Amino acid sequence: MNSVLLKIKDFNFYPYAKLAIAVLIIIQISFYFYGIFSDFKLANEFRYIDEQTILDGNKIVSNDQYITENLCFDPNNINYKFNSYDNVFLSGKNGFSFYNNPKFLIFDPYYRHISADTFKKFGTHIENIGYNKDFNLTYYVARETNSTNSTNRYGLDVFSNSYPMFGADTLSKLKEKTDFIAYNIFEQNMQILSRYYWEETPFMLNPINELDLDRDKSEIFSQYGFLSLYPIKFIMEQLGGISVSNFEKTKNIVCMIYYIIAISFIFLFFKNDLIRLIFILLLGIRFFSVTYYSYHYAPTFFDTRHFFDLIIVLFLFYATKFQNLSAIFKIICIFLALLSILMANDFGLYIFISLLGTLIVEYGIIAVKNRKLVNAEKIFFILIYTILGTIIYIKYPFMKNPSIKYFLDGFYSFNIPSALLLAVLSVIFIQWLLFIFFYKKLQDSKYLLSYLFLLFYTGFFYTYTVWRVDLSTVNFFIAALPFIIILNLFPDRARKVISILCIFICIIIYAKFSISYIKEIFNYEKIFETHKIYKWNHERAGGIITTYPFDKFQSSINLINKYSPDTKEIYMISKYDNILQFFSKKYSGLKYFELRSFLVSDIEYNEVLNLIKNKADILYVDADIDRDYKAEMRERRFFDLYDEYWYNENVKQRIPKLETLSKLFNEVKENYELIDSGGLLNVYKKK
Repeated sequence: MNSVLLKIKDFNFYPYAKLAIAVLIIIQISFYFYGIFSDFKLANEFRYIDEQTILDGNKIVSNDQYITENLCFDPNNINYKFNSYDNVFLSGKNGFSFYNNPKFLIFDPYYRHISADTFKKFGTHIENIGYNKDFNLTYYVARETNSTNSTNRYGLDVFSNSYPMFGADTLSKLKEKTDFIAYNIFEQNMQILSRYYWEETPFMLNPINELDLDRDKSEIFSQYGFLSLYPIKFIMEQLGGISVSNFEKTKNIVCMIYYIIAISFIFLFFKNDLIRLIFILLLGIRFFSVTYYSYHYAPTFFDTRHFFDLIIVLFLFYATKFQNLSAIFKIICIFLALLSILMANDFGLYIFISLLGTLIVEYGIIAVKNRKLVNAEKIFFILIYTILGTIIYIKYPFMKNPSIKYFLDGFYSFNIPSALLLAVLSVIFIQWLLFIFFYKKLQDSKYLLSYLFLLFYTGFFYTYTVWRVDLSTVNFFIAALPFIIILNLFPDRARKVISILCIFICIIIYAKFSISYIKEIFNYEKIFETHKIYKWNHERAGGIITTYPFDKFQSSINLINKYSPDTKEIYMISKYDNILQFFSKKYSGLKYFELRSFLVSDIEYNEVLNLIKNKADILYVDADIDRDYKAEMRERRFFDLYDEYWYNENVKQRIPKLETLSKLFNEVKENYELIDSGGLLNVYKKK
């Protein structure tokens, strides 16, 4: 061991560290450029909008028709020569996967061994589902392999009807069905969950749209911030206009700018290249740990929410290092913290409180050191900052999150794993313990204020992670900064050894996540190779590539422009409301741009109901508003299995939300008459 340490001590790692830093920066920048200069592609997330799959290279089939004719079986009426149990086996250790694409099933007519081991192989990734040789999974077999309650929230027994494996009269037809499932299983999963791009991204797209339409700011809800919308909107306009395509390009531009800020920060904050390399690796790990499609659809990964955090950490360091300019740097930090509240009032609040805590602790340290408890000038300074921050937060220009009370009540959060909570509390305790232990060195090295700020700031980050129970919410490079600062205070030899060890671990993690991310890009691209694709040339689309046509949306937009030509405000009860408002350059008069996500309780429901009754002369309603969504619980479309895995976590959110829209229209429809139809909408006029 000692000889290894001596070799590490004597070996000059620094030239290699510089090279690695350069390579990592180039790699990261290239991914941002890929997002900026490549065509943005969207797979079909809509369960009720048909698409077409390409089979055998040139055979194009309608998905709805193919499923109805080939994959919706009567379990009591199956008599195929070949079947998926005897003639098809699943590839991969985990069987079916919804997160990798496109070939999950392997055709093999010679694989005919029947045993307990193969029985397990033929189960999907849904753990409590298995199939037997007779094509049917009976209720009793299901209960033997499933310890959970098989009754869903609607009182339906999910296993009461046997679910057959698919079969065919010829091997080629069986292979065709296998291919069809393989090509569509990713989109099938998205359509059942219904929580991806068109449910997430409108939370930023629609506020930008409403801002562009000069809507009263107090009526605009922007979950991801107020002030951040202005630079995003500006960049989009410079790229050619407000559109989905330009929004995605802007996301990559903004994230790249933040990345450049982070790189600049680490070079100014630390002088040791090994330390810098650790931080840059963590930057990359954070990027790649967010799956490719998650980065696609989730505005939460827009770095505008915490844009100024590293700059504040750096300027607090300068405030300590350059005492003659200390006040100036602190004022800049205060300005950026107050600005952060306007950028995004949730993360801005984290930054504001973290800086406030830093200033208060610093005041206490100086007071104890100088034995002077009262310093009127510093107290006034802190008090003014506190008052300004409070006023800005209270007077936040946009509508406050109407669902915040439900977040605070735990309605939108997950059960907190006790192990995760214990781990987070342990990390926070260790960070404060290190602060006490290394206090003198932190002070001498000028990192004291920066470390203090990070103690508060990372605490908020950990709280957010515990609340969301999602690894993708962790900004690894920020979470690790307090420990990196402490590592930088170690003696040279110990710092070098520990740094090399950390770099080695980070490289392994970086490789794992980056390889997985790249694979996901290639797999996602294959969706567009196996489906008929469409280019959306609408102004607000910007030429994005999809697997479903725009014609139904265009017909609906035409209806809106026909019956609401002179108003920006429209009234709509639709599962497509957030999309149609953005594309038609209108906004909702029903307060919420996406009804199904905000009608949480009777409070919101009655609020919207009264608005419809009092203000909606023209009402746009889903053409299939009376659809029996509960019927989906009984429907069998290849892998639409509403069991413990899919149902409890996801379907219970989608179907009740859509049923609420139906209920809302049924309460007012007697007051309206149908005057027109087109695309996805019917148009009703108040009698």
